[in-house]
Amino acid sequence: MRTLHLAGPPVALACVIFFLSSQSISAPSTVVFADKFAHLAVFGLLGLLTARWVRGDSRYGGSGWCVVSIAVLLAGIFGVTDEVHQAFTPGREPDIVDAWCDLTGAVIGASAAVVLYRWWETMRRSLEVD
Repeated sequence: MRTLHLAGPPVALACVIFFLSSQSISAPSTVVFADKFAHLAVFGLLGLLTARWVRGDSRYGGSGWCVVSIAVLLAGIFGVTDEVHQAFTPGREPDIVDAWCDLTGAVIGASAAVVLYRWWETMRRSLEVD
């Protein structure tokens, strides 16, 4: 059950991303670089959720660098495969800049997860009564 609790959110988000990237785009955005910010934000969340999953899995609960590396690798591979998937979707095309934004977002999100976890642990320890 713990695995579902940890893996469920990033897997569900990946499914949503896959579904949305399967849709044709009818009108381009009027906001310059709006899609790039969307890639950063969504994959930042994916990186954060994946880092939470990796951190909570006892097999990978090593250093912060280990958690960030595995989370970024998983989210980055998904981002690249999502861009390849768009090559086969009518009205969509793969974009290397989108993949770069995906990877950057994953790095930011996974790093933020590790920093927040360490902060939370420090706060929790400082509030414990000895």
